[in-house]
Amino acid sequence: MINRIEQPPVQLIKSLTLPEVKEFKLDNGVPVHTINSGEQDVVKIELIFKAGKWYETQNLVADFANRMLREGTKNHSAKLLADKFDYYGANINFGAAFETAGASLYSLTNLTDQLLPLFYELFTEPVFPENELATIVSNRKQRLAVDMQKNDFLANRHFVQALYGQSHPYGRVT
Repeated sequence: MINRIEQPPVQLIKSLTLPEVKEFKLDNGVPVHTINSGEQDVVKIELIFKAGKWYETQNLVADFANRMLREGTKNHSAKLLADKFDYYGANINFGAAFETAGASLYSLTNLTDQLLPLFYELFTEPVFPENELATIVSNRKQRLAVDMQKNDFLANRHFVQALYGQSHPYGRVT
């Protein structure tokens, strides 16, 4: 039986082995970093761009642009894209941070040929539909109203403003 009142003993890590990172460049000069983690039949493809708060001239531009990537392309509606990725059991995560933005595709390795063209299309042919932007803005406003009632959220806003100043990209708050 586990005694939940007593904390377990702390144990030091004796050794740590990290997988080797292999680096190479594509013919067009884009750097690629790979980690072969063994013989799993899954793959994670991650595209990371210099973007985010550091590069935006107006708050939330990087975040909203990144969120809009999933809302359709010239050839596929948002629903059709979602249905296709779901059909193949793939998962896509989008994110924008302080200095980067991008997306990760998780898939079975043998389905990469079907999914990679769709993933590529998200970044090369997005349509940014206005009605979807309006929905995202509305949802973001609702979430902000809820967050503004939370002490930890307010404390973090004051902390980054005090630490960086309101004119620094990291200190700007919405």
